[in-house]
Amino acid sequence: MIKLAEMKERIVESLYYYKAYELPEVCDKLGMITGETSEAMNSKRTYVRTRIAGFGKQEIVDLLYKMKNELDINLIPEEQYNYKVTNLTKKSIRDILLNGYTVDDFVFGRLEKRINWHGTLDPINFMKRITNVNNIPVEDTRYKSFEKELWQHTINNDDYESDWFFEFERLPYKQTTNLDFLKVIAEMFHPEVRDESSAWEDILGKINELILHDGYKLVAIEKISGRKVFGPKKITFLNNDYSHQLNEVTEVINNEYLRKNIVLIQNSIKENPSVAIGKAKELLETTLKFVLDNNEIKYKKNESLVNLDKLARTELKLNATKEKANIRGVNDILGGLAKITKGMGELRNDHGDGHGKKSTYKELPERYAKLAVGSVATYVVFLLDTYEFRKRAN
Repeated sequence: MIKLAEMKERIVESLYYYKAYELPEVCDKLGMITGETSEAMNSKRTYVRTRIAGFGKQEIVDLLYKMKNELDINLIPEEQYNYKVTNLTKKSIRDILLNGYTVDDFVFGRLEKRINWHGTLDPINFMKRITNVNNIPVEDTRYKSFEKELWQHTINNDDYESDWFFEFERLPYKQTTNLDFLKVIAEMFHPEVRDESSAWEDILGKINELILHDGYKLVAIEKISGRKVFGPKKITFLNNDYSHQLNEVTEVINNEYLRKNIVLIQNSIKENPSVAIGKAKELLETTLKFVLDNNEIKYKKNESLVNLDKLARTELKLNATKEKANIRGVNDILGGLAKITKGMGELRNDHGDGHGKKSTYKELPERYAKLAVGSVATYVVFLLDTYEFRKRAN
């Protein structure tokens, strides 16, 4: 997530390209105090910094949308990035992990920066850290497990090509996407894996340069014995209490239309609550249909939201009487899930953007849009988490 101070500097740098004599007019268009042109002549960066120095996050968010609408300058990460690790990025990461890179040093001349992708572990033990090797299909039929097959071809005979980890379609490097893919990469830099004497920090920096264009970064998320453990984070700024949950949905349902709707939900809560409510209902419906479609469960073309929910919860074994959680309170929470769906259907009909309104209609306050979106965000992430859990268990 981009910090407030960093976003302010991005704004400063983006406005720096205007001429000094243009800045007062530009700032006026953006709703900022203009001041004297001579001030801008002295230092354009200081001129802009002074005007936004006291801005809090919401004021900066408002300014970002004004810059987008008035100047066609879009600095909003949630709209800049697709949040999809492309095959091109994967190929570039593969090349760095296999071949490293070289730099010219003034003192030491040409230096080679490289690491062993499985660190201080052998490939088999590294694979066990990132996946259940028992679930990987065996291609050499002489062996009953992938682990035995891998041992034969990497340790006993060593006849696999050096890029097997990156090229085999059945392995995580090719099979996983986005956050799951980046978790695999982050594991290469785990303190229990990496070789501290290697150039792992340089390689990590190069990988971060690559994934930055896709909207991600590997950052320190905790420490073990004083050593940093890394994990993937999305580059965001608009983040609110539920935006992380909403963005998680796109990790499972990789759909451009859905991603745009999620951005629209986030952007509409304050200025247009009815749009946020309507799109939140669409998000819930899309998620339910995703679960049903991927489990080959049939439903009517115009099936009601409540019935879609019943079908999905039955398929996922989320009916309160069937879920054997053995945790106090869980069944009560599960029993309340259906009420979210029923409530969203009614709320969207009465206060969403999908129907015409009477002339006397008054839009709901922002806090109700936050309640609706927050409830849907929590529910759909739980649905998708359960869907993934059931899929792995089968």
